[in-house]
Amino acid sequence: MPFPFPLHHLPALFIITTTTLGSAAALLNTPWCMREFGLPERLVRSREAQSVFLLNNGRTFTIGVLLAVFYLRGEYEVVDTILAAVGGILGVTDAVVVWKEGMKRMAVFRLGMSWTLAGWGWCGGTEGW
Repeated sequence: MPFPFPLHHLPALFIITTTTLGSAAALLNTPWCMREFGLPERLVRSREAQSVFLLNNGRTFTIGVLLAVFYLRGEYEVVDTILAAVGGILGVTDAVVVWKEGMKRMAVFRLGMSWTLAGWGWCGGTEGW
């Protein structure tokens, strides 16, 4: 059975899913999401940090919804532009914060994945070469 979409759309669809569902999950279980993000336990237990994390997730959810809207409209060039910006800018920010919090392996992983995402978008991977 063939896929209902081109395989080169998988990275964009993956990011759409993780940004929307992952951000929504933070409303239900903020500490779990903070751990999955790579934050240390002292921040996970902080009510203040949880509030800031939820605010950030609202913005991340918005990015995911925008990606989904542009994807469904077939505006793949816009999807790729957002992927490049999110992976290149926000990914570095995420990695720096996680690194400074002492979770160095997670920071390296996050940076590698975000730069992969940025490269995919920069090269027009969703739009197709």
